[in-house]
This record gives sequence, C-alpha cells and structure tokens, in this order.
Amino acid sequence: MSSEGQRATQVRQWVLAGYGVAVVAIALLGWALYSSSREAAASEAAVNHTREVLVSIADFSERLAFAEASQRGYLLTGDASYLHARDAALAYVRTSATRIAALVANDPAQMRRAAALPELVKRRAALMEAAARGLRRHASPEAAAAFRAGLAEGASQQIRELTHELRDEQKRLLAQRQALEQARRTDLREILLVSGIALLALLVPALWALRAQLRARQHAERLLSGIVETLPGAVYRYRLDPRGVGRYVYLSRNAEAVRGIVREEVLRDAGKAREVVLEADRERFQAAIDQSARELSDLEVDFRIRKPDGQVRWIRSSAIPCALPDGSVLWNGYWADISDIKEAEQALIDATHRLGQAQSLARLGDWTCEVATGAVTWSPQMFALLERDIALGAPGFEEGRALFGEAEAATIDATFTRAIETAQPQQFEIRAHLPSGRIADFHIIAVPQCDDSGRVTWLRGTLQDITERKTLEAGLRQAKEAADAANRAKSAFLATMSHEIRTPMNGILGMLELISLAPLEAELRSAVQVVRESGRSLQRIIDDILDFSKIEAGKLDVTPEPTSIEAVLASVCRVYSSTASSLGLALEQHCDPSINPSVLVDPERLRQILGNFVSNAIKFTPSGRVEVTAECVAHAGMQQRLRFVVADTGIGISPEAQQRLFQPFEQAEANIASRFGGTGLGLAISHRLAGLMGGALRMESEPGQGTRMILELPVTITGEEPLALAAGREALPLAGTGRGAPDIAQAQAEGTLVLVVDDHPINRMVMRSQLATLGYAAETADDGQQALEMWASGRYALVLTDCNMPRLNGYELSRRIRASEAERGLPRTPVVACSANALRGVVESCLEAGMDDYLAKPTGLEALSKTMQRWLPLPRAQAATEPVIAEATNTAGAADTPVDPAALHVLTKGEPAAVRRVLQHFHRVNQGDVQALLAALDHLDFPAIAHAAHRIKGACALIGAHALAAVCNLIEHAGRSGDGAAVAGCRARLHHELERLDAYVVEQQ
Repeated sequence: MSSEGQRATQVRQWVLAGYGVAVVAIALLGWALYSSSREAAASEAAVNHTREVLVSIADFSERLAFAEASQRGYLLTGDASYLHARDAALAYVRTSATRIAALVANDPAQMRRAAALPELVKRRAALMEAAARGLRRHASPEAAAAFRAGLAEGASQQIRELTHELRDEQKRLLAQRQALEQARRTDLREILLVSGIALLALLVPALWALRAQLRARQHAERLLSGIVETLPGAVYRYRLDPRGVGRYVYLSRNAEAVRGIVREEVLRDAGKAREVVLEADRERFQAAIDQSARELSDLEVDFRIRKPDGQVRWIRSSAIPCALPDGSVLWNGYWADISDIKEAEQALIDATHRLGQAQSLARLGDWTCEVATGAVTWSPQMFALLERDIALGAPGFEEGRALFGEAEAATIDATFTRAIETAQPQQFEIRAHLPSGRIADFHIIAVPQCDDSGRVTWLRGTLQDITERKTLEAGLRQAKEAADAANRAKSAFLATMSHEIRTPMNGILGMLELISLAPLEAELRSAVQVVRESGRSLQRIIDDILDFSKIEAGKLDVTPEPTSIEAVLASVCRVYSSTASSLGLALEQHCDPSINPSVLVDPERLRQILGNFVSNAIKFTPSGRVEVTAECVAHAGMQQRLRFVVADTGIGISPEAQQRLFQPFEQAEANIASRFGGTGLGLAISHRLAGLMGGALRMESEPGQGTRMILELPVTITGEEPLALAAGREALPLAGTGRGAPDIAQAQAEGTLVLVVDDHPINRMVMRSQLATLGYAAETADDGQQALEMWASGRYALVLTDCNMPRLNGYELSRRIRASEAERGLPRTPVVACSANALRGVVESCLEAGMDDYLAKPTGLEALSKTMQRWLPLPRAQAATEPVIAEATNTAGAADTPVDPAALHVLTKGEPAAVRRVLQHFHRVNQGDVQALLAALDHLDFPAIAHAAHRIKGACALIGAHALAAVCNLIEHAGRSGDGAAVAGCRARLHHELERLDAYVVEQQ
C-alpha cells in the first residue's frame, strides 16, 4: 500500500474513532444532563411544595386570626354580621387544615401535627359558638368576655403552638431544599460547561479529520485519475439508451493511443470508435455488445483495429454492465492492447507444435492425473509410446497402471503415494510389455500440484521411452566392468612389479650403500657412485609410476602441516647441489622474507614438485645456472599466495612441445628419453599434485632461451612452529656409526638383538649388513612361521619383517605376536614392516595388523637408522664416540633416560647453557602440543590426534626423546587409521613418558 493510501486509511480510522468517542461522550453527557435536570426539577418542586405548605399555614393562621377577630367584634358589639364573617373564616380554616394535612402527607412528623389541626379547629369553633350563645343569653359583654376567655384559652394556645411547629419545620425544610436546589443548579451549570468543552474538543478534531478526509478523498480522486491516465490501456464508460443509441460518457486520455481515435470526436459521436474496427471483426464486436446488453453479462471481446498510421493492433474490451432506472445500460470498461499477447499465443501454439515434434523425436509424452477421481489425460505421444489407439482415449488410473503388469503397478502405486504424501516430485523407471510384443523401458516423472490448502490435487508428469538408453547403459556397464577389471589387473601388476623390482633393488642399493662406506680407490668409488645413481634413477621411475597410478585412482593424498618454506627450498637444493656442481652449474636459491616463517602446506609433495623442476632444469641445462625462488604475491589476512619459480638457462622448449609436457608419458621430443632418460611422468604428476594442493602450475619457455617452471600455491599462515622432524633427522648422525656390531650374545645381553624376517636371502643379507653398520646384531628367519617360533624365545628386542612371505606372512606374524603378548602378559615388542609394496593401503594394513612402523624397500641406511633410533636406540656407553657423549652415558644408559644426550650434543655442541636453553624452548613449545593432543584424545578427534602426535614426535626426535617419539608415532598411526582401541592403549604409556620427560627437563635446569 502506498503512503497516500496508508494516510487516507489512518484519516478514516481517526474520523471513525472521533465519531465513536463523540457519540459515547454525548450520550454520557446527555444522560448526566438529563439526570441533573431531573434532580434540579425535583429540588425545585420540593422547594415550591414547601413554600406552598408555608403559604397554607400562613393562610390558616391568618384566617383563624380573622375568625377570632370577628368573634371578638361580635362579643364586643353584639353585631351579628361578625358572626357571618367568623363562620366564613372558620370554614376556610377547616379547609386549610385539611389542605395542610394533605400537603405534608409525605412527612410523618408533620403529618401527625397536621392531623391534630382539624380537631383543634373544631374545638376552637365550638368554643366560639358557645361564647356567642353565652353573650346572647346573658346580654352582658363583660360576662361574655369573661366566659370567652375561660373557654378559648386552652384551644387557641394549642393551635398556635402546633402551627408554629409546622411552620418552623417547613422553614427548615425550605432552607434545606433551597440549598439542595442551588447545589443541583450549580452541578447542572458545571455539566453544561463540561459538555460544551467536551463537545468542542470532540467536534474540532472531528471537523479537522473530516477536512483531512475530504482532502484525502480529493487526493485519492486525483491519484485515481492519474493512475487511469497512466494505465497502458484506456478506461471508458459507455451508455446505451432504450432506443439503442449509444454514447461514451467518459474516455481516459490514453484512448487515443490505444484505439487510434480522436477522443473528443468519439465523446461526441460513438460511431467514430467503431469505424476503426476492421471490417471482418465489426459484426462479432457488435454482437458481443448486444448480448451483454440483453443478458447484463460481462463484456469481453477481442477485435482488431487499424490505426491512422495503418498499423493493425489487437484490442481487448472488458466491461461490466449495469442497468439504469430509465432502462439504459451503462458499461464501465477497459481497452487493452493485446497484440503482444496474441503474438505470444501464436508463439505458444507454434512452440506446442514444436514440442510435440520434439516429444516425438525424444519419444516422450506428458500426462496428468486428478488425485480425487483418478481421471487421466494423455498427450498424443503417450498413445504412440504405449501403442494405444488414440480413439479409445486416455485410460483411467486403474486401467493405465494395469498396462505395466502387477510388479510395475506396485512401483507406480508406491511412487505416486510418496509424491502425494510428501508433495515432492518423484521419478522412477519401469518396464512394460507392449501390445506389439516389444519390451520397453520407460522413465516416469511425477510432479504434484497443490491447492491453496497445500493438499495435492493433481499429478502431472512425463513418460519417456529409454529403451535405447538402457541398452547403451548395459553396454557401458560391461565396458566399465571390463575397464575395472583391467584397472585391477594393472594395480595387481603394479603391486607385483613394485615388489619384484624393489626386492632386487633393495639388495643392489643396500649393498652399494655399504660398499660406499668402505675406503675405496677414487676410480672404484666413482664407479660405485655411477651404479648407485643409476639404481636411484630406476627407483624414481618406479615411484613416478606408482604415484601416477595413485593419482589416476584418486587415492593420492596431501597432508598439510606447519612448514618452513625456506627450509623446503634449502632441502631441495641440498639434494641436487652435488649433481649441479659436478656438471658445472650454479644452483642458487632465494626465499622472499615476506613469506611467513610457518605456513600450512604438504612439505613432502612440495619437495617432490620442486625436486622435479630442479631435476629437469639440471638435466636440460648444458651450462649456466639454475635458480630456485619463492615469493609472496598476495597477502590477505591469514592467507598468502606463494609463487615458486625454477628458472634455468637451458635448451628451452617450443610452444608446441609445451602443450604435450603435462600429459602422461609425454616428453618434448621423441629422442629425449634416449638422450636424458625419464618416464615423462614427472610434470604430469607435479601438475596433478599442484591441483590437489589448490594451486596451479605453468611453464614459460622458448627454444634456446631457457625455461621457467612456475608453481603458485595458496597457503594458510599458522602460529605453530614448523615441524622440525626432517631438519632434525638430517642433523643427527647415523646411529651407531661409532661402534661395531656386537655379537649375538652381547646384543641379547644389552637388549638390542634384532630379528630380520624375509623370504629373500639377498634381502636378509643386506638388512643384516646394514644393521651391523649401524651397530646392531641380527638373526634372520626365512618366513613368518619360523620367525614366530624364534620370537617366542623372548631374545629379540625388535622384529623387522617383510609383508609377503610363504607359510605365514608378515601381517599374520604381527597379529600372532600381539595376541601372544596379550595372552602371556609380555611387554610390547616393536614390529617394523619392511616391504617392497608401496601401493596405497599397505601402511594402513601394517598398522591394522599391529605393526609399529613401516620401511619401504629399497631401504637406505639413513631411513633404517632413523627407524632404529626411534624404536631401539643403542646403549650410550657402547655407542659413544666423543668424550662428551661418553661422559653423559657414564651415569645412565639409553633405557634409563628419556632424552638422548648424543642428540642434544649435536644441537648444542655440548654447552650446558645451550642444553638448558634448548630444553626450555622444547618444553615451552611442546606444552601446547601436549595439551592439544590430550584434548583430542578426550574427544577422539582422530585428525587432531594424528596432527598433534606428529608435531610432538618430530620435536622429540630432534632433541633425542626417542621413547616419547615412539609412543607418539604409535598414536599418530592409530589416529590416521581411526583406531580408537589403539589410541586408548597408548594413553598410559604416553602419560608415563611425558612425566619422565618433564622430570628430566626440571632436573637439567
């Protein structure tokens, strides 16, 4: 509603309210005035009545006095005329006494007094008469007077007293009633004054409201007139008199534009309006008017006109007739230009025709069903689809559902019922046996239509023949099943090839690593280095194939964690620095200082991408340099967008070749693999990894101008310090390199004997040699069954086992060890898997089987050393090679202290102040992670458990808190696999190691 309409409504409401209040006020004031007037009149009547009583008493006294005077005159003179006057006065007195008694009848006290008057008057009259007779008898005035006085003294005195009492009482009543009358007159004046003021107070606003309403009405009339004049159509009033003569009473100004007429001419002559109607439509136009006039029915007729400019337009005349007293008919109507509607109707007809053709081509029909009656309508295509004669008409609901058979009819019933109950569209597929014998599949959609109350009254929908699609889907399913089978075969092949290739590679690389540790001649050392690099290249090829397989299966994950970008760049360049140096290339790095020191990113995947860039750059750069840079290109709140660029001065790549490089197994030229090696998977994998991390990868290059590989990644700033596990591992020396391997008896005595389980003799030999290099003694078993029997002796501190072996595999071996430990109450023996199967799910399977850690074959000394330090650190007294370590281990062995002094020595150079500072910093930072881990454990928040445990594990490994790191490693793996039981089983050990570590930190301070 417009503001003017609201204002007019408010004015009307105020006027009505004012009138209502005025009526109520006037009624109340009228009643008060009426009541006051009646009371005033009653008071006045009472006063007049009292005065009348007083007058009557005065007349009574006066006449009685006159009678007595006449009596005295007679007695004195003997004149008989006095007797006549006396008798007349006494008659009046007797009447007055009666009148007084009547007047005071409503006052009991006065009534008693008045009732005594007639008797006293009678007695007084008798005395007078007796006195007169005595005078006549004795003829002596003196004697008569004496006689009179004696007789009359008593009666006269009583009459006087009685009349005085009556008069005094009436005077008192008069004064009282006059006062009451005065008060009521005062009240009446006040009521009249209040009434006048109230009426004035009511009438003034009422008049103001009436005036406002009048203005609002005038405004509304102007507004209505304005609206009428601005309507797209034209408003008219047309009157047809009984003679059949019509004229337009009113035409809005828009009539000229709508009807193509001159308004003033049509107001004078109505025939001018009919002249512009096309000849073909005039008869129908006039017939509609005549019918409306006869039946007083609404007029609605569409007709065409020709405007002065020759344009033909469609007009719709809509009007409501009413009969006038003189027999005329008056129409109030509206002309609207409906040319666009007519065009739309024609377009709809054309569209309907095209829809019918499309439905025929798509083999789709539409239908409706009335819920209450089951009445059904079909489009023509429905009859064709269901092979029903259109002459038979659409079947009812029951007959229609029977066309599809009992089982399909039940589906129709259930689906339609669900659509009606939920008022939601439903769709389903059914099969029908058609009269021709053809079996067809149909897709049906049912859309409910609701009335105003929300009740479903109609179902409307479509039916489409999807037989061809079903046939195609069946073929696609078969193709997909074949593809899935091929994919499973590929996965099995990759797993087998991974295992089969990694197994000999484990022996080759392991032995080469051990040989490289021995003193060799320069030429021999160079040859060993070439063989090692070749083996590593082969391993990278295998890893690329496995990574790409994971990407294709959608099973490659990224794990963001607090990371130092500068540290990642440094680690990548450190890996390739020797290669670049040997080729005479300068390998440079630069990290933008505006990059936050700690951001959330997957450091391993970032290293993989940058490593691939750097490896390619070195490979294709004959001379010059390779530059690795990281810069912040955008910063908003806690988000940064980082750009990593690896630029080289190499051979460059043509634009055509660049288009192929991100495709799997593609290289810039056909002879690249033969010249430089590689699988062509590196960039494809990097491209997919960048997408998984939310980033983008692109290349800028021209032949002979070098190449720029650009990676842009969005990262989140975190307040947590970067996980230093990788840096810590790189900083720690290989455990045990300062001691020789003990014999079996010594290892068993000190609790470091290792059981190596592998069905491949080369793997067993390599693993024993690697362990010996690290300062461990080991015994071997050919399979899981033999290993279980050997472990039962209780001689082994750790089990290193392959996963796939005959008789009893590594998974089952771990399960039986855990079951035996639980049954016999034995302490937990660390079990570490060492498998050549690097496909997804192997690590999870190992952890589910109860293993504690996982090593992938080929296993290098560094990875093996870290694992052994984590699960089976060597005793300090035997492993020490430096004086400071020997001094630290003189008092306690590794099993007795929660922190490895050797690791602290690496970090602090053995300075006591530095040791305290490192421990203080570790304790402060670690407290937040410990609290986060405990909170996550309380809520069984597995992702948070894995994240917090991973952070604590990395920090502990850096300072040498291996026991706590081992527990956190178990918790991390249990968190990642969602193993609540394993998490719960580690809590007691976690609290124990935390208490030991806290006590150690306090002791060192």
